[in-house]
Amino acid sequence: MKKLGIHKLICEDCQAVYVGQMAEHRTTLDPTSSKKSAFADHCRTQHHDFQKAKVLLVHACQMSQLMNIL
Repeated sequence: MKKLGIHKLICEDCQAVYVGQMAEHRTTLDPTSSKKSAFADHCRTQHHDFQKAKVLLVHACQMSQLMNIL
């Protein structure tokens, strides 16, 4: 299970870096999702493999509004 919090995602195909809530990026890989994620959009438009992304925990926190503030 992944830790909740703010994560840094690094695209292994081109080394692009994105920072955000992990659940947000996973949800937006579904084309029917209404949520937006710059990293998921990057993977889709550049045809890069989301599953190969390097994920680093930047700040751990409880699932709450705090995650939206950080």
